[in-house]
Amino acid sequence: MWIAVGVAAGMLATAALPPNVESYRAAYEAAVRAADDTLQQVQRGLELTYVDRLRQLMYSLQYAGRLKDLLAVYDELARFQSKRQPPTPTPAMEPPELRVLAEEYVKAIRTAEYSNAVTVARAAAAYLQNMAALRRTLAEQADPEVLLLLDAERDRLLTNARIRVAVAAAAAGIVIPTNFVVAADGPTTTPENERILRLFRLGTEDAAALMAYNIEVGMIEDTSRLRETKSEYSRSRSESRAGTVAYRFRVTISARNAEVPAGSRVIVEYFARSLTDGSRRYHSSEQSLVPWIGRGESHTVEFNGIALYRSETITQSRGSSGRTYSGEEFHGIIISLLDPEGRILMQRFYPQSLAKEVTDTPGVRSGT
Repeated sequence: MWIAVGVAAGMLATAALPPNVESYRAAYEAAVRAADDTLQQVQRGLELTYVDRLRQLMYSLQYAGRLKDLLAVYDELARFQSKRQPPTPTPAMEPPELRVLAEEYVKAIRTAEYSNAVTVARAAAAYLQNMAALRRTLAEQADPEVLLLLDAERDRLLTNARIRVAVAAAAAGIVIPTNFVVAADGPTTTPENERILRLFRLGTEDAAALMAYNIEVGMIEDTSRLRETKSEYSRSRSESRAGTVAYRFRVTISARNAEVPAGSRVIVEYFARSLTDGSRRYHSSEQSLVPWIGRGESHTVEFNGIALYRSETITQSRGSSGRTYSGEEFHGIIISLLDPEGRILMQRFYPQSLAKEVTDTPGVRSGT
């Protein structure tokens, strides 16, 4: 037995894999490296976005005088900047705005990891398919030891721990805690209070992009955290409403005549408008990795959106009335679909007046 094994090993040692295999292997390894590089870039971008949104929330809470909630957000910002570990959101996490931010961040991380796993698994499957086709072609004309080498290369991949983990993760889907809202493939039920925004595009957009992809955005305005107070006196009365209004968004990407490659990203940029002078400003951005979308298919991503503080007081007295107000409201949104290399596939915006704010570097703006 020892002699037979030694002879077989000697035969394999003198044989060599066909040159085609080297190109197949190089393509597989390049795909894995690109997927890992994309994952690292997206993870870094998500970290920066999470920190930025925590800071924005702190400003809002400070302005509203919510000291207890401000302390909680400050502690989370300090923890994250120190340890760089994702948060562990629970239904009891306070304030609610912090819980939403934490859930969105973890969901985005899980989506990025899932897309990485899908890319690695598909690259390995393509490598194995190419070798199978080559083996079939060489079955009758190649030396037996060459066929054994092809089988050995196949077995090497099948026992590779990275590939096994990627296949399991791709099969499991985007695994996130059950209290999260999961991004869904295909048609979804539209909430009754969702408003579908009329999106606009730049006049310079390539007609091919219009035929290849489509973007739809639904917005939900949540006013449940506005607090109302009423005061009545002998000669006057007043009504006040103050608090944060949350604007959340559902972005649906549809692949019409072209596939959306795995590792592509959706970046949304939010703009707010002052209730006092009507001026608009860039508020923040967030992004999400999307999995591969085949032709005729769609993928929906639910974004956290923004929460803006506002206050309003209406006073009525004999013969006169007055209204005082301050804060901000939602003004608009820019949505950009980028391929894994960061090239823009499509951009849409609302309202039309935001056309001048559309850039070729979505999510990166000077002074922010």
